[in-house]
Amino acid sequence: MHIQRVIMGQNFDIHQELNRYSDMVEDQRRILYKERLEILKGEQSMSPSEQRVRLFYIDEFWAEHLAYVSYLREGIHLESLASRNPIDEFHTQITQAYEQISAKINSASANMLVRLGGSNDPAEWGKFGLKSPTSTRTYIINDQFSQNMRSSWTAVTVFSYWLRTITRPIFKLSKY
Repeated sequence: MHIQRVIMGQNFDIHQELNRYSDMVEDQRRILYKERLEILKGEQSMSPSEQRVRLFYIDEFWAEHLAYVSYLREGIHLESLASRNPIDEFHTQITQAYEQISAKINSASANMLVRLGGSNDPAEWGKFGLKSPTSTRTYIINDQFSQNMRSSWTAVTVFSYWLRTITRPIFKLSKY
């Protein structure tokens, strides 16, 4: 019974830490998803080509952001070696990256609209690479948070976490 309680406590700690990583990404997703819905519902006055271009670049840059978040998440634990809190560093870096998305969307959309010349012809859109998003991209945009609820920790990461937890009191290490 005692071992089971210890393991459950460790699993709870791991789950809490994972939530700290995913909560900010979820907040960012909600902001972009709200803008997407406003465009789709016609709450922003735009031509069909403006809508399609803006939606395309929202999806494009969000997918890039998620790839960056995933890349960053893989190595952020190394920040603890420099006596920095990995979660704080992760939040700082993804916030900086997220703040650039809006400007990227605006710039890329404006450039594409100039290239399209106001055309509402889907054949013209395809020539410029404005194809409908794949099911994968739509999945990423809509369901990323649900997917992140699964643990992405590898056996090595869990072992490292366990080893750090055990050795922390012995060597009087900080929590991070």
